[in-house]
Amino acid sequence: FPRHDSLLAKKDMVQDDLILLAPTWRKYLTVENDAVGERRLKHEDFANSDFCRNWSEVLTSERLRDIAQAQGLKIMLVPHPNMAMYIEDMAIPDWVETVDVREGASYQDLLSRARIAVTDYSSAVSDVAFLQRPVIYFQFDADEMFKGDHVYKRGFFEFERDGFGPVVKTATKVVDHIDEVLSGREDPIFAARRAESFPFRDGQSCQRVIRAVERLHG
Repeated sequence: FPRHDSLLAKKDMVQDDLILLAPTWRKYLTVENDAVGERRLKHEDFANSDFCRNWSEVLTSERLRDIAQAQGLKIMLVPHPNMAMYIEDMAIPDWVETVDVREGASYQDLLSRARIAVTDYSSAVSDVAFLQRPVIYFQFDADEMFKGDHVYKRGFFEFERDGFGPVVKTATKVVDHIDEVLSGREDPIFAARRAESFPFRDGQSCQRVIRAVERLHG
C-alpha cells in the first residue's frame, strides 16, 4: 500500500520500544447513539464481559510487566476507537500506558514503534507484520465473533492458516508467546509468512500504484 512508504520512513526514525496491545471492537459491547454524528455509548454490563475479563488479565499480568522491563520495553494499550470509551472502566495498572486514538494519535506512529503487537482480529497490525515484526492473535471469543451478528465475517484470510503469528485463546498463552518471541524463539513459519506476504519493502509502493493506475487508463 502507498502508506507503507511513510511507515518505512518512520520506522527508521523511531525506536521499536513498545509491546503494543491493540484490541478491536465488539458490536455487542457498544450502543448506537440516536443523535446523528454522536459517538457510540457504553454498554452497562461491560465489566462482566469476556472482553473486559480477558484483556484485563493480560494488562494486569505481572509476568508481562517483568518481561517488558527486562527487554527495556513499554506496554501500550491502543483500543479501537469504538472501545476507547472503556479505558477508564478497566483495571489498568500503572505500568501500562493507554492511548485514545479519538484524540488524534497517529496509528502509524504507534505501529512503527511496535517491537511486537497483540491484537484479536484487527487488520491494522498487518502494518507491524509489514515491518517484519511479530504479531499475536488473542482470540478468546472467536465463536462469538464469527457466528454472523458482528461486523466480522470469515473470508479469504484465515488466521490460523495465514496469520502473521500464533492464534491463542488465553491470557497466559499471550504472555508465553510474547516471552518466546522477545527471547528469539518465535516459530520461523511466521517470519516466513510475513516475508512472503510483503515482498516489497523498498519505499517505492506509491510509484508502483501510480504505474498500475496509468496502465489501467492506457
